[in-house]
Amino acid sequence: MKKVMYYLPRILGLLITAFFALFILEGFDPQFGWQSGLAHLAVAVVALGATILAWKKPRIGGWLFIAFGLWYLITALHGEWWSGLITGGVPLLTGLLFLWDGYKNKQK
Repeated sequence: MKKVMYYLPRILGLLITAFFALFILEGFDPQFGWQSGLAHLAVAVVALGATILAWKKPRIGGWLFIAFGLWYLITALHGEWWSGLITGGVPLLTGLLFLWDGYKNKQK
């Protein structure tokens, strides 16, 4: 159980990065310009950076993921809330798991 709780937020962080990186492929569609692909690339790079930072410093990375998730949840209030809940809820959960791991390891 100890190893699962250590690797679960890290795997979720990588899956979040892969999810946002998938949207870069949208840029190859003639409907969307290169700006759309660049915007999705920026989001994927931020998610990857947060994952790398959280791997070494779980408390700082946890707060980044929480901010990332809250940002998506707030922007989802203007659109379809259920898709924003999924897109923002998973980074929020990942951030909470990183925080839990960081505080648990600090106590040791």
